[in-house]
Amino acid sequence: MPYPWTAAAERALHAASQLPLVGGAKYVDARDLLRGLLAEEESRAAVMLAQHGVTAEVVAARWPASPNAAPAPADGQIGAALSPALGDAVARAVGRLYELPGPPATEHLLLALVLDAGEVGAWLREQGLSADALIEAVYAIYSVTPGPVDMPPDCAVASAPRGAGPSHAVPVQPDSPSSSAALLRIVDAAANRAGEGLRVVEDVVRFALDDAHLTHVCKQIRHDLASALAPLPLADRLRARETTCDVGVAVDSPDEYARRDLAQVLAANFVRVEQALRSLEETLKVALPGAVRAVEQLRYRTYTLQRVVEITRAASARLAEASLYVLLDGRDSEGQFRQLADAIVAA
Repeated sequence: MPYPWTAAAERALHAASQLPLVGGAKYVDARDLLRGLLAEEESRAAVMLAQHGVTAEVVAARWPASPNAAPAPADGQIGAALSPALGDAVARAVGRLYELPGPPATEHLLLALVLDAGEVGAWLREQGLSADALIEAVYAIYSVTPGPVDMPPDCAVASAPRGAGPSHAVPVQPDSPSSSAALLRIVDAAANRAGEGLRVVEDVVRFALDDAHLTHVCKQIRHDLASALAPLPLADRLRARETTCDVGVAVDSPDEYARRDLAQVLAANFVRVEQALRSLEETLKVALPGAVRAVEQLRYRTYTLQRVVEITRAASARLAEASLYVLLDGRDSEGQFRQLADAIVAA
């Protein structure tokens, strides 16, 4: 994960990452992460879970291990990655607790499990662990008073449905054919800007940051935007499109043709996406009211994505400039010493 975790969170994630190797699964799922947190018995997450009666024994009884499990992985074996859904929940949890000091900790991972839309999240909520109560408790532990944010309290758990547009979306008939065409032109232009900006961000996190999870998040937001706008057929938008007559095409900004580095590329395109989504929200209140909430949630998810991408980019930049100092055993001879030094450099 692209976060500078606390030591306890790192251990919990490592423990969780080994479990799919035992069971033969490809990704770390919510059950694995829950077991990993409970393995850190003195962590805040484990203590909070115990307060609600969630212990390793209870979880083992609820989800027994497979009798056909493979042998345990060898020490030092690289573990599995978080599943895309769980990774998205972790990103949302980090965004919800962004005002806490220090790096993300086990309580962030616990919040991710509570936010999880699957079986584990539902079960934890049945045990009395709610997202809002957990967030309040965590802020109290750190003696931090959360400030107002441009986000409703339930935004992290009420994200847009994946893979399908809102079933309640019913286009509103505007006053005249000309106003209908104008609305479609605005929707078309804003949707294109948002999609293009997301694609640029996706390319940077994919090829420059080499981050599979963030690449997936970018792609999912693009797909969810297409699903939200599905009730407005692309054919109708194309018929309303008049690029050659667009008065804004000839309006240039001097800054548009200059970027100092990839950080500026990311910043410019995140602003492009966020402004386009806001424009869509306002226009859809007339053209497609049922889709407004979904697009609003996409904007909030983009805000969180921007923060996580910037943290990841900054961490990668610091790591690229880091120097490594190695203490070597003197060995029995100069030749053996040089051989050892060459082997370490080659590694």
